[in-house]
Amino acid sequence: ANTWSYNSSITACESASHWQVALFQLHQMRAAEVEPDVITFNSTLSAFQDGTSWSVALQVLEQMEQCQLEPDTVTFNSTITACRHWPTALA
Repeated sequence: ANTWSYNSSITACESASHWQVALFQLHQMRAAEVEPDVITFNSTLSAFQDGTSWSVALQVLEQMEQCQLEPDTVTFNSTITACRHWPTALA
């Protein structure tokens, strides 16, 4: 498997809002020593669009930084969408 095939799989998870499966694919990718790219992380973050698992989405963003990848507009928009319910969690 290569980055493209993992990205395709994660994008399918994004479309269905299956963030757990997208996150699993990201971990599998890294375990297989396949380098994720910005698209990998953006697709993973987009899978969190329901906004209920914002803390995990922030961990994904942190992993992206650890991989020394530069976030882009899609990264930030996806992260904002994933975190839209965090004030509720603080109440």
